[in-house]
Amino acid sequence: MDDNARHKLASMNFAFDGDSAANNEIERRIAARALQRRTIPYSELVTGVTFRLPNVAGGSPLRLGEMGDWTDLDRAVLGSVLGRISADSYLRAGFLASAVAVSKSTEEPSEGFKALVREAGLLRSTRGDAFVLFWSDQLTKAYDWYSSHPPEP
Repeated sequence: MDDNARHKLASMNFAFDGDSAANNEIERRIAARALQRRTIPYSELVTGVTFRLPNVAGGSPLRLGEMGDWTDLDRAVLGSVLGRISADSYLRAGFLASAVAVSKSTEEPSEGFKALVREAGLLRSTRGDAFVLFWSDQLTKAYDWYSSHPPEP
């Protein structure tokens, strides 16, 4: 595990990760899908999850991507939640759990995941295939870790 990345991830602030119940449900869904050695689309990841964030509309219920429309706020909230989950999984076990979450249309992680990887200093290569290889490695680590640490139902 990269100590520099650990330090950077531990010190990151995620603006919209203030709903522990929603965060736990998102992480549970990531873990359940990782047990199947499959990715999960963002839209499926958040279906039916209600967020109550003190810094968004005074904590009023918020559902991301309702009716298929993703707002900038929806993307920012999910990015914060996935960032927090990944920071925690990296500190706990050396992998980015949100590697399992992908865009339905591209079947790849978002630019937000790529930005997190860059900010943490985890990808130093500029080779064209470097990111895909890194992401593939993170998927394998997530699949392996969750298979030996299955989530509680």
